[in-house]
Amino acid sequence: MIKYVPLVLTALAVIALSGSAVAGDVSAGQTKYTASCASCHGANGQGMGNFPPVKRHSPEHTAKVLALYKEGNQDALKEMGLGNQFSLMAPNASALSDEDMQNLGAFIATL
Repeated sequence: MIKYVPLVLTALAVIALSGSAVAGDVSAGQTKYTASCASCHGANGQGMGNFPPVKRHSPEHTAKVLALYKEGNQDALKEMGLGNQFSLMAPNASALSDEDMQNLGAFIATL
């Protein structure tokens, strides 16, 4: 029985690593970010004027926030301190697919 422990641990590690690597496509996220987000949030995610910085956000945070904008959940966004740009962000987010949101999250995490 003990001889199988290394094999099981290796299999679990492979499963865990492969699941996290599929979270989003950084290259596709960069393309979408450049086309749809950079004009307000800056080329490096640093924010501009009234538009907050997005760099250093986790992929999960980015996808969650974009989904809240897409759903029109202003209350949840206000609780997060993000409701003040709703009228500008909601139309942009409404055009995003779930895959777009994951890809944007993957790219923004690299900024």
